[in-house]
Amino acid sequence: RVLRNIGPIRALQLRVDYSYTQLDGLIVISQGSYSNRRQDGHDNNDQSRRQIHSVEALAKLYAGDSAWTLGYTFLHIDTNDRGLLRSMPQHTLSLGWVLPVIPSWLDLNGTLLLLSSYDDPNRLRTVTQNAGNGKLITVGNFSDVTFDRLPPQATLNLGVRARILKNRLWSSLNFYNALNQRAYYPDVFYDLAPTLETTPVPIPGWSFFFQLGGKPF
Repeated sequence: RVLRNIGPIRALQLRVDYSYTQLDGLIVISQGSYSNRRQDGHDNNDQSRRQIHSVEALAKLYAGDSAWTLGYTFLHIDTNDRGLLRSMPQHTLSLGWVLPVIPSWLDLNGTLLLLSSYDDPNRLRTVTQNAGNGKLITVGNFSDVTFDRLPPQATLNLGVRARILKNRLWSSLNFYNALNQRAYYPDVFYDLAPTLETTPVPIPGWSFFFQLGGKPF
């Protein structure tokens, strides 16, 4: 903690950390069934393994009745059967804030999440086509693998909170994905199994949530 009680700044908190995680025997989908074996065909008796390196940085600033947070995450995942896992964003940046509009009565809050680009793997099932005379020809094989490069994402959440009767009654209204971004869920398993879903799964559009609560004393 630095800059404590200097003018309007009550405190500035800084944190940086590194973590290493190894996952052994991760369950994956292999030819329509679940397995914890590596999927590259070199050593099917060897279990799948994920080695995860993560670096995180976080800053929190408390100034008056307002609070600001800034976070950054770098993620690097190696696999023993698929190489670098590219279906998760390597860079994530987040900004959050709480701003008093009317001190002790009305606050504004929000978060902005920025994700770097990442890949979505697709592998088609074997597809056949009628060539006439009762003959079928193969137009798509199990080995036809494609990777869609998903663009960077920006997701904005906004909200307002009101406190009434010395916080005995409170109400909040929050808007999620306020910019109505058409972003997509990452594939955390880097699934190369044959599938008919050749497009990434989209996240929901904008939504809101209203709350009203209180306490008797």
